[in-house]
Amino acid sequence: MIAPPTGTVTLVFTDIQGSTALWERLGDRFQAVLARHDRLMRETLAAHDGYEVKTEGDAFMIAFASARAAVAFCLDAQQRLHDADWGDEALRQPECAVEGGFRGVRVRMGAHTGEPVCRPDPTTGRMDYFGPTVNRAARVESAAHGGQVLVSAAAWTTSGQAGSADLVVRDLGEHGLKGLKAPEHLRQILPAALAEREFPPPRTAARRRTNLAPSATSFVGRAAEVATLVERLEGGQRLVTLLGPGGTGKTTLAQRVGAELLPRLAGGAWFCDLSDASSRDAAVAAVAGALDVPLAAGDPEEQLGNALRGRGRVLLIVDNAEQIAADVAALVAAWMARAPDAIVLVTSRSPLHLAGEQLVPIDPLPLEDGLRLFVDRARQVRPGFELTDALRPDVEAIVRELDGLPLALELAAARVRMLPPRAIRQRLERRFDLLRGSRRDVSDRQATLRGAIDGSWELLEPAGQQALAQCSVFAGSFTLEAAEGVLELGDSLWPMDAVELLMDQSLLRRVVHADDQEPRYELLTSIRAYADEKLDPAGRLEAQERHAAWFAGVVGGDGSDPLHGPDAAARLAELGRDRENLLAAVERSAGQGWATSACGAALG
Repeated sequence: MIAPPTGTVTLVFTDIQGSTALWERLGDRFQAVLARHDRLMRETLAAHDGYEVKTEGDAFMIAFASARAAVAFCLDAQQRLHDADWGDEALRQPECAVEGGFRGVRVRMGAHTGEPVCRPDPTTGRMDYFGPTVNRAARVESAAHGGQVLVSAAAWTTSGQAGSADLVVRDLGEHGLKGLKAPEHLRQILPAALAEREFPPPRTAARRRTNLAPSATSFVGRAAEVATLVERLEGGQRLVTLLGPGGTGKTTLAQRVGAELLPRLAGGAWFCDLSDASSRDAAVAAVAGALDVPLAAGDPEEQLGNALRGRGRVLLIVDNAEQIAADVAALVAAWMARAPDAIVLVTSRSPLHLAGEQLVPIDPLPLEDGLRLFVDRARQVRPGFELTDALRPDVEAIVRELDGLPLALELAAARVRMLPPRAIRQRLERRFDLLRGSRRDVSDRQATLRGAIDGSWELLEPAGQQALAQCSVFAGSFTLEAAEGVLELGDSLWPMDAVELLMDQSLLRRVVHADDQEPRYELLTSIRAYADEKLDPAGRLEAQERHAAWFAGVVGGDGSDPLHGPDAAARLAELGRDRENLLAAVERSAGQGWATSACGAALG
């Protein structure tokens, strides 16, 4: 006879799902079904040294001296229930139907480990258990569905079953249990032979469905982008990467999309910032923290995949993925394979390069949205600020000079506390000194314009850094052919590959004109200013001389007259697109005494 366990005890509660309906339809014939269930349960608990505390109707309360024995009992009992001879009449009932890994009566089970109050029942003399441990074990069981086994974090951790090949585990994350203050981290366990069983989310109290914090500032612009992204993600697109250089507002946009989707996501929307993650393990830890998933012994990546799968339709926002893009790509691919209903929205300066990834470049704000953002942020430091007719030209110039880059506009607007817009505009030549914030709740890459671009620069190999620095000599857009003529990178990087690399890192933008025979590329003004600082004086002079020589050749290097002839209109249109480069070439050539280059470029 099994002695009643005391001290640390694992309690298991079980109950038949749909027993009332079976009683109604089968009548007295259900007694045979119930007797078979009771006999099977008692045989199984005896085989695993379980102590039968009491029964009530078709529900059992069982105590085990070890969590391992309790888990083994639950798995064995589910298999025996599946294999039992229930009779054809019972198997024809919906509650016992043979389908999807189910067969026969469906018994829900829940296990929890703790130290209950132990006291013999004065009537029966059998040991009974009381207190919070009993309450939590009962609530774990009540969260389960028929045919499902749920275990608490304490029961799972002390069972030592992590990594066992005899069972399949699904991490269901934290859940609120009715009447209990502290949430419980639930795991579903099943025998490997019954792995095909699928269940709805646990029957738990409402739980936290997001870690998205209310924004401290208003959301300005991007209405079309939000609507498009919501439509794509609702329409079945599972992986979207928002691409853009630092400061374009990718994070803010992703959070807004998450908030819009949240009411339609059973598993919620979860934001994970990877800006401080420098390794795969660090990324896993950051995602676990964002999802509120405590990692137990075993494979943490698999645990997170199971946690996502257990939440059903869920959105994971992975922010700042670029510094460990390869690791993030591997993790996202594995989690999406394990959790087919999960949606992943990534913000990055570079693509993950995964199958099914949809890339969405995030452009700077158009003029009107840029003006609205500037005014909104200016009012935070100077209440009552208005965009008057007198101020509008200067503010428009600021928005254009900063390329509509949201971070730059916010930092410029913060200066309204001390300077009028005209004074801010006049100081933009020293933009990296001017555009520095004083907020203490953001990182350096969010507090300064230079910090935002530093992140992209540091991700480049030396050859890529040299390519970006040399691209700063272009004024306005340029063709791939021009890059091949101006960039001098030795054998380390072919100019075409350099252009592709810089595009991949969101440092170069592709500019498309309908009548162009080939695309053109350009640097944002702030990125060009940053890149120019990275050129030493001798390197800058050499790059400028190659730039001037190239554009002198474009205009008349082959001896042709671009103003006449059958191709004159097309040539003039092309020269028009190179106007800024031609003017820069003339100015530099004249200043350095490069007569041939100056004359050639001047023809444009």
